[in-house]
Amino acid sequence: MGDVLLASEKQPPAADNRECRGSYRYLFLSPEGAHYQRGNFGGRVMRPAADGQWPARTGASARPARPVLVDTAVYGAAPARGRRQVVEGEMMWPGRPVSWPWPRAVAGEPFVPPTGRGRPDWLSWPDGERPHLASWLPVLPGLTPHGLRHGHQTWLDDARTHKALTVERMGHEDRSMSGIYGHVTDGMREELTAYLQVLWESAVAARFTIHPHSSIPILDAELAKWREGNVSMIVSQISPQARKRAASQ
Repeated sequence: MGDVLLASEKQPPAADNRECRGSYRYLFLSPEGAHYQRGNFGGRVMRPAADGQWPARTGASARPARPVLVDTAVYGAAPARGRRQVVEGEMMWPGRPVSWPWPRAVAGEPFVPPTGRGRPDWLSWPDGERPHLASWLPVLPGLTPHGLRHGHQTWLDDARTHKALTVERMGHEDRSMSGIYGHVTDGMREELTAYLQVLWESAVAARFTIHPHSSIPILDAELAKWREGNVSMIVSQISPQARKRAASQ
């Protein structure tokens, strides 16, 4: 979703000007390949994805919270003149966010698409060119990046992860007696890796049932295995008890 959200704002989010050239692949990077600043990641990416709405603003640029409006239409090749034609029967999921200010519909009241102030006269467009507009539903209202740490800690506890490895993974410091004398072994890491792999594969399988594609390249590459029928069962040294716990998440 992060890559899709980038298209929703006229100006790209502020980010570290240096391109990330590390050996790891990241889910969320700016269009320039840099990391987002902490101050804008929540409002530009996390809140719209989790809450299904752009957060309200205060001050000189005050505005109420508004839905994440997306265009789910698939378009053909650009013609020499005019707009591209919509491909009938096709849909892009989860949609391409658009920057038009759009109010919420009120239950029981007829909805008239707004016009003016940067909004196109949507109703005047021919059916073959008109965007297929929708809005995102919330994934988990109020979810924050820090909340994901709570969820990860819970997974570690459920996997019966050794205390030393949990402390190391969460970036904490344990000055207790067990923290001073306890150490992480390769076996601990291998067991946890196997457990998390089961969680990941189960999550991808559940995600595939929602839609077979993703706008996030890393996730779409994993979904491609399901689309192409190349998914194999996970074979690891994870204990049967841990495998059962992971598969039930």
